[in-house]
Amino acid sequence: MKSCKINGMHPLLWIGCCIIIIASVYLDVLPGDMVGAVAACFGFGSIIVFLGDRIPIWNTYLGGGVLLCMFGGSALRYFHLLPERTVETLSNFIGPWGWMNTFIIFVIVGSVLSVSRKVLLNSIARYIPCILAACLGAALVATIIGALFGKTPGETLAFYVLPIMSGGSGAGALPLAQMFSEMTGADFDHYITIAMATLTLGDLFAVISASILAKLTSGNPRINGNGKLMKSGKSHQQTADKAFSVPEMKDLVHCLIIVFAVYMLSVIFSTKLLPSIAGAQIHMFAYAVIFSVILKLTNVLPENLVSALVYSQKYMISAFVVVQMFCCGVAYTDLATLISCFASPATVLICLGVILGAILGGGLLGHLVGFYPYESAITSGLCMANAGGSGDVALLSSVKRMNLMPYAQISSRIGNAIILILGSFIFAILF
Repeated sequence: MKSCKINGMHPLLWIGCCIIIIASVYLDVLPGDMVGAVAACFGFGSIIVFLGDRIPIWNTYLGGGVLLCMFGGSALRYFHLLPERTVETLSNFIGPWGWMNTFIIFVIVGSVLSVSRKVLLNSIARYIPCILAACLGAALVATIIGALFGKTPGETLAFYVLPIMSGGSGAGALPLAQMFSEMTGADFDHYITIAMATLTLGDLFAVISASILAKLTSGNPRINGNGKLMKSGKSHQQTADKAFSVPEMKDLVHCLIIVFAVYMLSVIFSTKLLPSIAGAQIHMFAYAVIFSVILKLTNVLPENLVSALVYSQKYMISAFVVVQMFCCGVAYTDLATLISCFASPATVLICLGVILGAILGGGLLGHLVGFYPYESAITSGLCMANAGGSGDVALLSSVKRMNLMPYAQISSRIGNAIILILGSFIFAILF
């Protein structure tokens, strides 16, 4: 027992803390403020994450504990296992009290800055066009399949293509849902429920497809580069991300003003200076992505502050993703709608169409610009369609291509930024 650790804690200490928090919920003494909301999320959520990370198949192909945390929160509310007072507190915390925006802005800024400037610059000419081709392929194939089931192009793009290609939930489906709700006046709960279901299916299909393609192309050196992306022989190691140092406390304090300045500048542009381009409304999170990319490319931030911003993003994800997902499950995710999505042949086939289109688009353009089609398809296509960073690890490790992680990170992070920008235009034009 002395050597056993759960989340870095002794099991009895961890269990004891969770029991105390959960007891406060059912004794109806949980404070109706931010402290009570965060406590409830950790008390219930950390147990669900622990279980989800250890359930076979689920922990590898279906998002692990993080995604189960959202489903668990939804189930607790659906079966009336949480007091209404607790549900109200969690709903206020993630909504009116602004926790969601706080989480998202830290993830966006830190994610963009975590990609090395050299990788970002080298990728613009050839790799980013492959990402765009994967998005286009996903949109075309999914729209055709969606039409067969009576779905409009706007519905297919908004509820299937964008969530799956957004690179996960924290910086993908959640800001997309908020953008969709604010720009169209539609129900946030309805969008996020369907988006979570489709991105889960997309992640599953992405990992399975990568493994099948690896076996089918393993004997063809013209298609499969055995871990090399560029046919010229240039090694990925020349553009690998450098390690970021652990920041000092003063740098972590100073990085807060940068994050909030980016957020406020994005609000100013989205509401006053340039709220729309060519008639399409641009959401503040799309502007946050643009300004973060400018900060990275211009190299105006000193290395110590960049390290602090990247560290803050990693801390927000590792420490508070449980809070985000459990809150989202309780407040916004309807379990009945989720089940109906998974049981729907239309949803399954459209999601599969997104994956196949991403493979075709990323692989074909990759071949034209001098990449190995298989490596281009899994990095620019499938790493766009999986569940973000954890999805990258699951996918690349399953096909023994972990050396391609720098490119996978561009797909998950910069690709995510591209999806948010495209989402602003799609929501404004088609809805």
